[in-house]
Amino acid sequence: MTFWSSLFPTLHADEEPPKEEEAQAEEEEEEEEPEDPLPELREECKQTAACSGLDKHFAHCTEKVTSGQGFKGEDCVEEL
Repeated sequence: MTFWSSLFPTLHADEEPPKEEEAQAEEEEEEEEPEDPLPELREECKQTAACSGLDKHFAHCTEKVTSGQGFKGEDCVEEL
């Protein structure tokens, strides 16, 4: 055994990786992502009296910004 091989472990390219890591990776891939409830909540909110005015304000702001009538760098984040 040489001095360097006693300090550093030897890794061989033909060694097979442990099976446990592969099984764990497959389990992670199989998990289903939950459905995003935000679009449904927005639609419900648009139909209520409390949110309908805010939704119209946001739509107006978005239309203004996309048509180029707003100031440079303007977005509608605060209205959201």
